Amino acid sequence: MNLSQWMSYLPEEFGQKPIYEILLPGTHDSAAFNYLPEARFEGSKSNWASKFYKLPPVKSTIERWTLTQDLNFYEQLNSGIRKFDLRLSYDQSQNQFYFSHTFATVRVEEGLEQIRAFLRATSQEILFLECQPDFNNRQTISLVEADRFLEIVRFYLGGWLVPNLHHNRISSNLTLQNLTDLNQRVFFVYKNKHTPQDDIWRMKILNLRSWTSDLSEKWEIIENFLEQHQDQPNDGTKHQELALTLTPQTSDVVNGIFNPCSSINSVRQLTEQIHAQMYSKLESWDLSKINSLIVDFPDETFVEWVIQYNLNFR
Repeated sequence: MNLSQWMSYLPEEFGQKPIYEILLPGTHDSAAFNYLPEARFEGSKSNWASKFYKLPPVKSTIERWTLTQDLNFYEQLNSGIRKFDLRLSYDQSQNQFYFSHTFATVRVEEGLEQIRAFLRATSQEILFLECQPDFNNRQTISLVEADRFLEIVRFYLGGWLVPNLHHNRISSNLTLQNLTDLNQRVFFVYKNKHTPQDDIWRMKILNLRSWTSDLSEKWEIIENFLEQHQDQPNDGTKHQELALTLTPQTSDVVNGIFNPCSSINSVRQLTEQIHAQMYSKLESWDLSKINSLIVDFPDETFVEWVIQYNLNFR
């Protein structure tokens, strides 16, 4: 199967399914595939480190603990990813919006152009893009900046944006077939204050993002979440997502700096730990109420697993 167009290869009956009945493979901190040291975010703790990025130890440390993806947006979409987790920051000195992960990772216009290029190259792929201010730079995004950013989104993706006509509820008639027939293929969710627009969504997203680097604790948290939400309907009123990721703690970063040979010295090493057990866990869980799975550093196996899950159980 050509993963860049996997939705177009789904059996015909999938065309009549509401989009919320299709499990989407996604990425966590989707824009963290690069590091742009030139950005400065007012009031951000990241500024001091960026000043010294030319020192190899500083640059290496930032990249090891900031980057969560190997592929840019276009490459992720071509590999089958259909859900993005985006964080937004604004550099007032440059009048420039960035997607970021504490540090700037890609200019917004460049990232949106990559998404637009993919949409132009395909005809049946549905995308779910979730964006919110980067927590560590949230002070840079006011209502004014949010509205300016959404105008940029509309400029690049406007023709493909799915209208929000039912008070942030994905109605049952928003099927794979209807969305592709209308060529409305992008759900854009902005999770913070903005002036309401009929093509920007603010639907409730239940993200299980536990801030732990302990694998056993992570599995326990996920299993508790699934148990607590097993009676929640999957009816388009909310989007339920599992983040299959581990979050480095300050102690992990400090230990990785002073002990480069430690077992955990990067986000990638944390990711390898969770990926080693992820599929056996997924096979044992009831994912019927889950709308997307997001991971760091996905490979083909992850996307292929999600596609097969859809074929077997959705």
